[in-house]
Amino acid sequence: MIAIDGANERPTANAPEVSQKLPVPTMEFEVAEIKPEDPDSDIKGSSVGIQRGGRVRVDMTLKGLIQEAWGDLNPDLIVGGPKSMDATRFEVIAKAPATDLASDGAVFNGIDIDSMRTMLRALLVERFHLATH
Repeated sequence: MIAIDGANERPTANAPEVSQKLPVPTMEFEVAEIKPEDPDSDIKGSSVGIQRGGRVRVDMTLKGLIQEAWGDLNPDLIVGGPKSMDATRFEVIAKAPATDLASDGAVFNGIDIDSMRTMLRALLVERFHLATH
């Protein structure tokens, strides 16, 4: 175990052109469709699929989508909304921009899972007008 009680040195500042040289990751899907899933669909449960090339498919209830978008959010923290949040399943099919950026999080088929969640969050806020407090 290592414990640091303090430090008195200041880190070296980045060169002024660093921010211009680093690519800014897009935090929205290039294209996305979200629609209620066919009630007769064979797909059961919840799933997130990320394929090569940035294709993303998510099948969940609205409550599940919210939990996924906010990173496995505790369902007790989701308040309000219709009872159908737990019943109606949705299908999200989207195209995320592929990235080669190094990530502190998990990367699946070239897509950083945290970035995908941010894109899903933006889609849900736009589509369902979610309040995020």
